[in-house]
Amino acid sequence: MYFYTIDTDAGPDEVAALKTWFSQAAKIGEFGSQIEMSAAAAGWFADPANAATNAGFLRDEGAVLALFFLTDGPDQTPGTIDGMPGGIALRDKLASAKAGCGGQMCIIGGGLVDTDCIDQVSLGDLLDNLGAPAVIDEMPDPNLAKDFPDMAAEEMNQLLRDTLSAVIVQKCEEIAPPR
Repeated sequence: MYFYTIDTDAGPDEVAALKTWFSQAAKIGEFGSQIEMSAAAAGWFADPANAATNAGFLRDEGAVLALFFLTDGPDQTPGTIDGMPGGIALRDKLASAKAGCGGQMCIIGGGLVDTDCIDQVSLGDLLDNLGAPAVIDEMPDPNLAKDFPDMAAEEMNQLLRDTLSAVIVQKCEEIAPPR
């Protein structure tokens, strides 16, 4: 499954199924590609060329699109795409996919990003030009995650509660409900 859908009032069995799916889908580590393109992944999923794969994932009217980045590697998305700055071109793809809601005003972005990574051209441009506040917080200490994974998880959960969730609530209150 490329994505998982669940209602906010889902019962315990559905929540458990989501946890199981997510634990498999979000396997992360330190041995991935040396060429990370987080901004490209965020923008290209909304390109019409990927419509069949992503059918049902992107809701338009009355729904906030939250882009969440979790990276400790520099974004290597090309700095120029179709003659435009990379982050701007990708932002435009996302805004086009959210046109019924209000375009880029219905998109927020942020995450846990190593501060060295946010200075990368495309990721920085994408987040700076969404039309909504970007929530960026530095990654927790890697030694904490290695030595005390439960403490690291709680630190990350706290960062999410204190930052991204508040921005999502604010943005949801600003957009009109679907007709």
